Formats: sequence, C-alpha cells, structure tokens
Amino acid sequence: MRLTDLDQRATSQHGLITLTQSGLSRAGWYRAVRSGRFEQTHPGVARLAGTPRTYRQRIAAADGAPAPNLLDIAADSCGWVR
Repeated sequence: MRLTDLDQRATSQHGLITLTQSGLSRAGWYRAVRSGRFEQTHPGVARLAGTPRTYRQRIAAADGAPAPNLLDIAADSCGWVR
C-alpha cells in the first residue's frame, strides 16, 4: 500500500491503521514504528505520527478494529452521549 493510501485510510479511522490494513510485513511494520512514522498503541494497531489523540481513537485502538461504525458502537456501549 502506498503511503498516501495509508494516510487516507488512517485519516478515515481517527488516525489508526492495523497491521493487516497496512499491507506491510511484520518487519516493515516494526521499521515504521521504530522510525516514528507509526506509534503502536496495541499489538497490530498503530496511530500515525502527528495524529491528534482522542477518546474515540483510544477506544478503537483497544478494540483492534478501527472502523467508523465500530466507533459508534463502542461510544454508545460506554454510555457516551453525543
């Protein structure tokens, strides 16, 4: 996956990307973490460097499947009111 595609994907998911979505090998994933391009939040889940940290991002990262509809479910299950 090209970096611009990766950025677009992560932007649509509150700055998060998974190892699977990135299309990188494990070695490539950890090179991106070591270089500072990714900040690993949980195993196989990272936020792009410079992405604002939000509560929704933290919930999605903990869930391990950042997707807009899952964020809504997670927020509702936590009793958040919009």
